[in-house]
Amino acid sequence: MSSRKSGPYSDNTSMDDDPLTDDDSKKNEERILELERANREYESTVQDYLRQIITLQNSLKKSHGQECAELIKEKCQEIEEV
Repeated sequence: MSSRKSGPYSDNTSMDDDPLTDDDSKKNEERILELERANREYESTVQDYLRQIITLQNSLKKSHGQECAELIKEKCQEIEEV
């Protein structure tokens, strides 16, 4: 009596038979690391910009008054929401 398999591995391959080659896997891992590195750089840049904005806000508070500082504070909040 023969039985037929059904499902994604019905061609008698096992789940261990990865269709990706080792080279493909290595390239994917390298790409993931590259994207993670780029993301960290982006986040660092955003933090630097926010620090600069806060520094400018504090300077404006001292030299040009509360109204300018409030406008900058609003812009900071808009940036943080993005």
